[in-house]
Amino acid sequence: MRTEIIKLSVLSLLATTNMAMAEVSPYVGIAASWDHLSGKRSESMVDFNPSTNVFSNNKSLSNNKMNAYGFFGATYEFKNAPLFFGLEIQIGQGEVSDKLEVTVVAPNAVARHPAAEIARKFTSSFAMRIGRNLNERSQLYVLGGLDLARFRYKYTWEVIDTGTNAILGYQTKEYDKSKLAPLFGLGFERKLNQHVKVGAEFRMAYYKTIKIQHTFNQDAVTIETANASIKPKVSSLLLRVSYSF
Repeated sequence: MRTEIIKLSVLSLLATTNMAMAEVSPYVGIAASWDHLSGKRSESMVDFNPSTNVFSNNKSLSNNKMNAYGFFGATYEFKNAPLFFGLEIQIGQGEVSDKLEVTVVAPNAVARHPAAEIARKFTSSFAMRIGRNLNERSQLYVLGGLDLARFRYKYTWEVIDTGTNAILGYQTKEYDKSKLAPLFGLGFERKLNQHVKVGAEFRMAYYKTIKIQHTFNQDAVTIETANASIKPKVSSLLLRVSYSF
């Protein structure tokens, strides 16, 4: 008897859920985004003297870039409650960078001019959106998920003759790193008609620390070693247009 009651309860719950859930609404869209790069960077060089030259120590990252993104997903709206949830994937050439150019003067050495740039070259994200219908046309929601980005660290340093301290030329090295970040945000959307929505969204991604160590060689001998530790964050304000099917 107890087993039959449990079965009936489960069937009743499933039936209620099916009645409450509306049809799935898949959609595609595009977004214009104002991306802001922030966070901290620390970089140093151990040269041939040897001496340690620190040219950034928890220095703030700061730069902005306008980017474009594409996205697609699906929304589930409840019939008997003003609630909805959805899953969304966003892909874009989300480039934003911060460049550092400083002058370093070591004791008894020529002045050096390191140039180091960190740039987010590409990003894609997976997010769940949960929200409320404010009325028949307007929706407010929060989102959470994961962001995957590809960062490029580009570093240029003068090549020095260790005997005369003369500058012989320049070396540039580039390193690519892929980083995951937790993603948080909130947004607002408004239906223009049965298919088209416009909206605004704010999101924030906190990436794991990027660590780089590189060496500069002269005559097959390592004469200098550079280190970098960078912890970037990217906040984005997006204006969105989507079309649901």
